[in-house]
Amino acid sequence: MSTGMDSKNSIFGQQDRAVARWPAWLVLALGLVATLGATVAVWRTEVDRAREAFNREANDGALALQRELQLVLTQVNGLGYYFASDHPDPERFRALVRSLSEQQPAVRGVAWLLPETGECWTATDLRSRDLCGRWQGGQLGLDLDNVIDMVQETGTPELIGYPTSDGHLLLQLAPAGAGAVAGLLDLATIAQTAGDDRLFPDDMMVRVLDKPDEGTAVPVFQHVGTGEPLRRYRYVRALSAGPSRQLTIEAWPKRSYLWSAVPATPWVIAGAGLLISFLGFFYVGSLIRYTANVEAEVQERTRQLDQANRQLAILARLDPLTGLRNRRAFLEDAESVLGRCSSQGEGAMVMMIDIDHFKQYNDHYGHRAGDHCLQRVAAAIASCCRGEDDTVGRYGGEEFAVVIPCNAAIAAQVAERIRDAVAQMEIPHGFGGAGATVSISAGVFVSEHVESANLLSEWLEFADQALYRAKAAGRNRIEYAGFVSPGAETSADVSA
Repeated sequence: MSTGMDSKNSIFGQQDRAVARWPAWLVLALGLVATLGATVAVWRTEVDRAREAFNREANDGALALQRELQLVLTQVNGLGYYFASDHPDPERFRALVRSLSEQQPAVRGVAWLLPETGECWTATDLRSRDLCGRWQGGQLGLDLDNVIDMVQETGTPELIGYPTSDGHLLLQLAPAGAGAVAGLLDLATIAQTAGDDRLFPDDMMVRVLDKPDEGTAVPVFQHVGTGEPLRRYRYVRALSAGPSRQLTIEAWPKRSYLWSAVPATPWVIAGAGLLISFLGFFYVGSLIRYTANVEAEVQERTRQLDQANRQLAILARLDPLTGLRNRRAFLEDAESVLGRCSSQGEGAMVMMIDIDHFKQYNDHYGHRAGDHCLQRVAAAIASCCRGEDDTVGRYGGEEFAVVIPCNAAIAAQVAERIRDAVAQMEIPHGFGGAGATVSISAGVFVSEHVESANLLSEWLEFADQALYRAKAAGRNRIEYAGFVSPGAETSADVSA
């Protein structure tokens, strides 16, 4: 049964400890929520900053590309202005084209187109000859003669797309005398020469689109880099490529760009927040455990103190030698017994007992033997008084007192039983001669009706007087006061 109770108490104790730890879990939960919120907020701020940095970098690249493109267009236009004469020198033209190609690798081919005569002057490079051949064969896919007429009428250059087998180049037409100078421009090469090393980094995707008034946008330049682009962070800008044509540049950052652009601040905050949260959790948990241990120790000490107080209270009521009630406890309990007898209309007896010639026994055998004798006599008296309300105590020295709820007949029986119990122990008593044993004398007061518990002291006095009469009559006998048992005779005297 105790094992089950201990197990139940252990289960409830574990539940109580788990409930008691809720402040620590609350601290941890609040810390984690705060850490998550702070990390997300700082992360978003840093991502916005990285996005702004990306837009600035992409815009710088777009402006550099714009400047380089304008420079190349201006140089090609310069050829047209230089050869404004109706009778140009072909050799001089080729020399200038070779010089321009060396200075601008983005210029992939240059030709002088004369629609009136059908002539096409070129340098020696293949692209220029291909340009002439396709123009003369009508394979450019557009009415180039009308475009040349428009250029000559307006006096301004025109930029158009030029689809080729190895990419989408730009075809620029500039007025030049009776014809026009045509230049093939590679925007990828322009982008490479626009920056010192690389115009756009590998963690950025960039493309330039050429979209005519009617038609599908065609990429004329594309920088893919490595990794997938983040499509939600799109940069767009228009590039001016001439009076009547615009290109569009688009850019997206890669995931690696954001990782490199975002500082370690969010992760520092996350790490610090987690550290503080768990430190707070363990700190509060340790405080809870410390408090619980202190409370448990206080409870244990309180329990021990209560137990000690109870033991002291018990010891304060007991005679340390015999284990019977001491005089004060006996008087308190005896008054309680008489009070119950008075309320229930019952009778009671008071018996005073004294060990015969105990002083001589003590002197003869010593105090240790005397103490042992007192213990054995006390045990014999107690063995005869086992009723719930039977009250036995050591009244002082070798005197004992007994209070029992009963009538006169039972009182006589109990008294004789006590005297016989002591006699049957046959404790040797050298003072009485050979074969003498320890005996007791007793005085008994009996009342068939207890009127009041306050009569205890008076009854004890009556019983004590009867005890003295028993001693005077020769000891080892019982004398009665109040109601005396009819025909009750005490046993023979022990010789003095």
